[in-house]
Amino acid sequence: MRTLIAAALIVSLADAALAAKPLPEKAKLDAAKVIVRDRYFQALKKADAAELATYLDAADAATDDDARQAALYLVVADSAKEAGNVKLALQALDRLSNKFDYDAPAGKLKLLESLGKATKSIESRTALVNRALELIEEAMDGGRFEVAEQAAKVAESLAARVRDPKLRKELAAMRSRIESRRREDRAEVDALAKAQEMLKQDPNDPEANRLVGLRLVGEDQWTKALAHLLLADDDDLRGAAKAEEARPDDAAKQLALADAWWQVADGVENEKQRAALRARAVYWYKRAVAGVNGLRRTRADRRIKYSGEETAIAAASQTSGDDSLTDLVLGKGVSLRLVKVPASDDGRIKSFWMGQTELTEGQWAAITGEAAASPELPKVLISFNHCRATLAKLNASPLGRRFHFRLPTPDEFAHACGQPSSFEGSLSDYGWFRETSPEKVQPVGRKKANAFGLFDTLGNVWELADDGRFYGISAWDSESPIQLAFTSVDLPREYKGARTDYMGGNVGVRIAADLR
Repeated sequence: MRTLIAAALIVSLADAALAAKPLPEKAKLDAAKVIVRDRYFQALKKADAAELATYLDAADAATDDDARQAALYLVVADSAKEAGNVKLALQALDRLSNKFDYDAPAGKLKLLESLGKATKSIESRTALVNRALELIEEAMDGGRFEVAEQAAKVAESLAARVRDPKLRKELAAMRSRIESRRREDRAEVDALAKAQEMLKQDPNDPEANRLVGLRLVGEDQWTKALAHLLLADDDDLRGAAKAEEARPDDAAKQLALADAWWQVADGVENEKQRAALRARAVYWYKRAVAGVNGLRRTRADRRIKYSGEETAIAAASQTSGDDSLTDLVLGKGVSLRLVKVPASDDGRIKSFWMGQTELTEGQWAAITGEAAASPELPKVLISFNHCRATLAKLNASPLGRRFHFRLPTPDEFAHACGQPSSFEGSLSDYGWFRETSPEKVQPVGRKKANAFGLFDTLGNVWELADDGRFYGISAWDSESPIQLAFTSVDLPREYKGARTDYMGGNVGVRIAADLR
């Protein structure tokens, strides 16, 4: 029998896939948009920003109908645009591009051009200029210089009506930067083509390996980059790559590695590559800072601060020496490891990212600012609404610029658990059950990982999914039959509140995420 441990206190809080699917054909998508608008017209018209955001969550969950899912994103974008919530409209287009083969930069440009013609107030024009500047950065990073130039024109037109000399000066500098980045990109592409040709003749050519390695660094492909950087014709670069390959867990060595990458970055002219190297340095500074003190800690803190938000964003999702793992720095000495879960064999479940462990008290505290009594234990006594509010904070942080965080769907959870045949030996080797830890949660990650590299998918605590229900097997359950893991758990009969407010002492959560 599966037993729920209910909490006495009930609270109520408001709150791409990696392989994008083809966007539904226009006729089918237009028909779906009409249906969605007709169904939700009045509700969308009255909805505030928070309510509109819930429709994006609904779109994320609408995985059974591609046309309806894409239509929901587009209709929310239109509704947010009409309500003057530009940020939410852009988020809707980002989420659409996460799931489908949709040109988000071009869609954002069209949206900003439309709003630029209609907006009247100085405040809203200034806000649009800021959004256009963000789009310019995004477009340049993706090599979409034609979009960057058009976004600059939109921003300049708005700035002229704002009559802000400082803003116009900033935009003139941005124009110059776009052209500089375009020339830099062309030169880099030419140099890279030559280097790749050289590597065909001599795979160990030091200069060619340096050029290719740095290019891959700029694309955040660290595993591939290291293979080239280890053969580079630069002692500092080669030394940093060798130390990186060792994946140090000692704070002093982590600090030395961070210093090494920082020094290498100072000697790199390419802006994108320099930013990526600085991001790698910041990643290691954040890992090391809790274990060092004195002048060394002061230097680390200063460089983390100096690096600025953009570098911090990149550093927050540096790969872990393995393209299937990503470490996210939540706070000093606290990180969250995501594992890339592959698509299902039948293609029904697309590849996505998932927390390697259940979210711990320490990780929860780093996100929410709450205290953590036992940092390594899974966070329990949290409701579905608690989780949604916490995920909203995470999505609003710099980390949310690289990932969209969410709860897994029931199907994704079942897929991530793995088929019974994938567990070798006893299930008690993989999780905590009544037989091994009767009715007591244990620190995460102490048992064997499953075939995907995830810990405790079965055993320890049940885990919330995006339908508001929880699944799995907990330490209050027997380890068999395993099929129980894929059915949701009923609430206690005596509980009379809403399911979204229910908190249990053996109910936890594991984060899912998609790259933006």
